[in-house]
Amino acid sequence: MPIVRKRLSFYRTLNTISRLQSTFRTQATKLERMKGEKPKAKFIRERQALRKAGRDVRLARIRFDEQIQTGAKSLCRPLCEATHDRLPPELRDMITRNRITGNSATFIPGKDGKIAFSNGTLTLQHAFEEEYTGTRLHTDIIQELMRQSARFDFRARHDLLGKVFKHYAVVEHGRLDLPSKIKKLSLVVTAHHLRYREVVLAHLEQISNISKGADIYFMVEAGSSTQAQIAHRVRRVLRMMFSLLERLHKLELHIHVCVNPPYSVSKVKNSDDSTFSVAHEGPVKYEMTPENANFTVEGFEKRLRDLFREYGEYWDSRFPPRDR
Repeated sequence: MPIVRKRLSFYRTLNTISRLQSTFRTQATKLERMKGEKPKAKFIRERQALRKAGRDVRLARIRFDEQIQTGAKSLCRPLCEATHDRLPPELRDMITRNRITGNSATFIPGKDGKIAFSNGTLTLQHAFEEEYTGTRLHTDIIQELMRQSARFDFRARHDLLGKVFKHYAVVEHGRLDLPSKIKKLSLVVTAHHLRYREVVLAHLEQISNISKGADIYFMVEAGSSTQAQIAHRVRRVLRMMFSLLERLHKLELHIHVCVNPPYSVSKVKNSDDSTFSVAHEGPVKYEMTPENANFTVEGFEKRLRDLFREYGEYWDSRFPPRDR
């Protein structure tokens, strides 16, 4: 009976959306006809009515999406929790491995201040959310990603570093110690962060908790302009955080500074319904490390300029040549 009631509720909402859309189209047609008859008239009342009709349609669609999500959670979570309770670990591991389609996990701020993440560019976001999978299966997925040495991306949301580490350290997640198990981590840094460098550097200090041997990727977005302008922006970013890079290097973390890396388009949405792109999982064209350059600001900049010359006329492409 609960499923039948939910379906009836869905149908009623769909009928409401259809009716509101019909009203919107009728009012839009009427306004266009009136504008043709009286081109100089403002039709303030009619325009206000049309805007209200449009808002009503959008609100009805939002309510329908919320109904779908609520219904899906009530069906998916019990099934996932029963699966975790009744299946042996070997079969559970097969399920989690099957869900993972990319070798990266991007942490994003979820709705209501919660932590969420996406796997690669996969659009099935709900397959990784605790509200759908339950806490234990969600934790299994995180652990499987770490076993596969997946790269954990935080993009420019440096504030999520401490929040994510704290979120998974609670009893419900088996006191999962992410800093000791993450093998690859990436963040985006731009010249924009120079405006509040103290806050940025305070958040980036969380990286020092990661165990030695991990690869830390600093994705420096320097824009698409001239080589001199890009080098200038990179130099400013490096000066801001180079003391941090030196300390992380002494902690035996592997430092990678990647300039203008390529991205893959993702349909995964942020909490505000905007989409974002995911850093490409393949090789990076402009990569500076303590191993391939003198470990100073000037040494990294020289390495960048050397690569500009090496790539010649193709220097502004984000993807490396296929023959490299």
